[in-house]
Amino acid sequence: MIRALHLPPGVRRRLKSPLGKLLDNSTPEEDLKELLSGRVVYSVGDKVSLRLLRLSLCPQVAIFDWKTKREPSPHALELKERLVEAGYTFLRCKNPPGGITEDAFGRVLEAIERGRRGKRVALEVEGEEDLLALLFIRYGGEGSIVVYGQPAEGIVVVEVDSVTVKNIEALLRQMEADRNEN
Repeated sequence: MIRALHLPPGVRRRLKSPLGKLLDNSTPEEDLKELLSGRVVYSVGDKVSLRLLRLSLCPQVAIFDWKTKREPSPHALELKERLVEAGYTFLRCKNPPGGITEDAFGRVLEAIERGRRGKRVALEVEGEEDLLALLFIRYGGEGSIVVYGQPAEGIVVVEVDSVTVKNIEALLRQMEADRNEN
């Protein structure tokens, strides 16, 4: 089990680049449906989760903080309604910007495990959810897909494989090392 992690400047710069395939906002919805259908999908972010739900692509786990670009999400009510209608179980955790708490780490693992048992899970984050995408990539399982937003560019689709997992493990180690040095 990891302890609370902090985002050091070097990792922050690395995360500004997409970790997977960037689909701009002009990508046809049918292409997105084809790419994600029949796969275990984890969505990170309010806008991304809502976009998938609108396409009837229910992620196994949807994670959100009721914010878009750190402002209250104008679509929060629609997102909540769609999650309820689709039968999601709600979990909550706290996680600050620029870090990953033990609470968030534990809830992500719990959500993934519930998802593996066929449950749909909505993980509401008090704080910020962005970095939790790293945990879904690391622990979600090979063959799964993690979808998250790339500000002002579109969405990123990460097809999880052994190389991706190793890269994320290295980033998490850098975050752990940074925490230990402070």
